Amino acid sequence: MPSQDFETANRNFREWYAQNYPLLRAAEKTYKNLIHLLLSGIEGVPLPKVLSRLKDRNECVKKFQRKYQTDLEQKSTEYEIKNYLTDIIGIRVVCLYESNIETVVGKLKSNFCLIDETNKTKELHSEDDKFGYKGQHLDLKLNNKRINLPEYKSLKDFPFEVQVRTIAQDAWSEIDHKLKYKKDLPSPLKRRVYNLAGLFELADREFDSLREETAKLVTAEIEKDEYGNPIEQPLNPFNFLKLVHAYYPKYNFHEDKIEGFVDDIREVKHDVTIIEVEEAMKNHYERIEEYREWCINQIGRNLNPYTQIRHILYRSNNVNFDALMFDRAKTNLNRWDVDGTIFKND
Repeated sequence: MPSQDFETANRNFREWYAQNYPLLRAAEKTYKNLIHLLLSGIEGVPLPKVLSRLKDRNECVKKFQRKYQTDLEQKSTEYEIKNYLTDIIGIRVVCLYESNIETVVGKLKSNFCLIDETNKTKELHSEDDKFGYKGQHLDLKLNNKRINLPEYKSLKDFPFEVQVRTIAQDAWSEIDHKLKYKKDLPSPLKRRVYNLAGLFELADREFDSLREETAKLVTAEIEKDEYGNPIEQPLNPFNFLKLVHAYYPKYNFHEDKIEGFVDDIREVKHDVTIIEVEEAMKNHYERIEEYREWCINQIGRNLNPYTQIRHILYRSNNVNFDALMFDRAKTNLNRWDVDGTIFKND
């Protein structure tokens, strides 16, 4: 397409964008929800934040002009603007730890068709004279398996870009985009920018290191034969994990939940000790396990270990641990304890 026909291409793209806007918006929401679902429950990976955006029509045209127009027209190559834009729909996945990125990227690659991939981290590390945000960019589209499903058929022609970053990388990206004249800064200022970028990189490493060291601490605590001085030892996440691991060895007490749960217990009884919780587990675990089995068989409801422990503590001392349970849950447990039933409409 000759250069003088850019206006035709521009007009055609704007018409295509307007006609497909409802589908583009639907595709954005669908891809975001699908990715959120796919990344839920990955073992050892806290659920990332998933964000989305639809690129404005004017932004699309400007990007095409900046990256592709000159080269295509110098070669007298015919083009349609939409065919050169894989990021009209953009998804951002923000991970808690840098070590999570590889797992998340692998999950995305195995569930979508990969068009292209750019590893910003490798690019940055390969050149000493550059600074900027890191992360991985994937250009994706629906795979053949999903395209044939009724709910996805109308979206098959819309590729999308996924940016996978850590929280620190995402924060640096926001700052980096606001820094003016980065390439032309005098050396002292440029050095300060490098230092700032280095701090964000160091933060990522420290986050991962802290997680690894904490995990080692938890494992060491679980493997200990004794608590030390359990009668006087206040309840904390480490001795709590050691205790409940013995009762629920196959359950993953996620690191982002366990501290909040222990805080809930300490809030209702601030001086609670590990031995107090251990006694409750010894004396009431089996009875609550019977209640759990009854709930599964009679009303089709399971009690996860966190909920079971709430029931165990409440049953061990319904005064001290009263606030750990909702009123209906307490009434149901008390009634089942007496006559083996609960409210039918619960």
